Amino acid sequence: MGKNRVIKSIGRCVGNVVLHKILVEHTSKPESKSHLESEIL
Repeated sequence: MGKNRVIKSIGRCVGNVVLHKILVEHTSKPESKSHLESEIL
């Protein structure tokens, strides 16, 4: 794997974790919290 590919992959993982944590905090559906939390790697 090339350096740029690794950087993009790590950036995508970090972005997904941050997005899911924000969504867990601001979701209006309590049943969605457990699903969002289980998707965080």
